[in-house]
Amino acid sequence: MYICVRENSYFSCLGATSMYVRDFSRTVNELYTWQRYKVKPESSDEDDKNKEYETDENGDFIYYTDSPYKVANTEKEKKYLLRIGKPWPRVYIPAVKRGDKYLNLISMEEFEYKPEIPTNSIAAIGMDFMWKPDFNL
Repeated sequence: MYICVRENSYFSCLGATSMYVRDFSRTVNELYTWQRYKVKPESSDEDDKNKEYETDENGDFIYYTDSPYKVANTEKEKKYLLRIGKPWPRVYIPAVKRGDKYLNLISMEEFEYKPEIPTNSIAAIGMDFMWKPDFNL
């Protein structure tokens, strides 16, 4: 589960009075899975054909239910959830710091973070934080 820390009560009119809000995807689907993938260098859109998904020795796709931080064995490191794309879609890169770069835990590739990175050029996950009382912690 991802948690967003809010600094103000901008959404309090919607009943989101908590400073902490959980993400929507895991809440509505307890069997939420994700896949590791790399974006092909020549990619120009967000179509799945431009993604190289991780497979096992039989060529079957590998799906994860644990967090990218746990799967990458980085649980004791400082964690980053880096947002890219403005303002929509809401796309994030789970990462840890490696020197002056970050390690993308979806693609397992190092990169330099800039918020304006095009969402179709790097492996990331989409997620939403719902500003409703049901998602308050």
